[in-house]
Amino acid sequence: MKELDGVPYHREAERELVCSLMAGPDYIFRVAAEVDPSYFFNEDFRAVYTKLLQKAQAGEKIEEVTFSDGESEDRKILLMRLFDNAITGTTAPHWAKKVREHAYARSIYELGNTFLEKASQLESFEEADTFLRSRTETILDKFNVGSDDTYSPGDIKGICDQIQDKRNNPGIHGIKTGFRIFDNVVKGLKIVNLITAPSGFGKTALGLQWAWNIGVKQRIPCLYINFEMGEDELLERMLASGSGVLLDNIQLGEYEDENEYNHVSNASAALADSKLHVTGCEEKTIDNTINLIHQYHAQHGIKCVFIDYIGEVSKKDDEHQLNTYALYGNWVQRIKGACSRLDIKSVILAQLNRDGYDGPPSMQTVADSMQLVHKAHVACGLYENKSGATHLKIFKNRGGAIVQPIPMNFNRTTQRIAER
Repeated sequence: MKELDGVPYHREAERELVCSLMAGPDYIFRVAAEVDPSYFFNEDFRAVYTKLLQKAQAGEKIEEVTFSDGESEDRKILLMRLFDNAITGTTAPHWAKKVREHAYARSIYELGNTFLEKASQLESFEEADTFLRSRTETILDKFNVGSDDTYSPGDIKGICDQIQDKRNNPGIHGIKTGFRIFDNVVKGLKIVNLITAPSGFGKTALGLQWAWNIGVKQRIPCLYINFEMGEDELLERMLASGSGVLLDNIQLGEYEDENEYNHVSNASAALADSKLHVTGCEEKTIDNTINLIHQYHAQHGIKCVFIDYIGEVSKKDDEHQLNTYALYGNWVQRIKGACSRLDIKSVILAQLNRDGYDGPPSMQTVADSMQLVHKAHVACGLYENKSGATHLKIFKNRGGAIVQPIPMNFNRTTQRIAER
């Protein structure tokens, strides 16, 4: 730990953090959840970090030509040097951790100095104890020191009280998919909900239908992270599902009558006025994916995120040597951790292997990694029975019942899917 006149301070970490965020602005919202501007000791770096946050929250690009506007000559020279050293954003989480650690150590250091100054004024042990405990608790609370998964008896009582309070407001309290039978079985979406199906069997249609029901109909903020389709293709499918008009007609712009055109116009207006956010199909690593979750939570307060689909997440250089069993497990764990901390539900889409083309899906038929199912709270899959009818089978429901496959109506021409 480097020091400045005895004060815990890591100049390199503060400088490298702002440099990495200049090179990779996508990391800003992820880092913002961990690092407050007050954590910076250096005033210049604190000011630069604050400006980075402000621009990101305003949706402005981080560009060297405009970032120096309104700054002093000395600050402009500093910014020029920082942008020159801005190489990659991937190191941002590493330097953010260092900045946070030193800010925490500095708070403890300052508490010790304050206690030394106050010691002669404290008249009793009880007064000193009260002083130390109150200041210590303030620091621990500020830096969230300790495990988020550890609950005191008081915390547990609060959770139990919330459960008891459901008696006054019975029913499903989580996010509903709009599929009555499914919602009644799983009691609302959990942290990780897995949708599986063989290629072309409707998993994206199901994901988009749930996203429509949540973000458009219920107006619950959600994000659909898309890895496969161009945004125009994805939105055409959503308009078909929302309007009930043939997807071919929407793609060609050839409507049978004015009434059909009005249905699409109404669906378009509902989508534009909704709480549903959709990404394009640009290449995304798991880091990009986690950053998007943090960004849209900070900017739009999303409560649910869709990952379509896990097999299309791009591998980083150090991930190519890993097998999919370990890799997918790690990815889902990271999504699960981020969603748990932010109180977000996730819906992750995955393929079934060749054995999954015949009969109902199971844990053994999820392609590439059973870790996907192991880490999911709820897992379900679409399939066609021997007569060609579409069904949705819930094959994992942690803490709940496993019911018979749910009959579905799936209109492939409109992409509409619903329980029968």
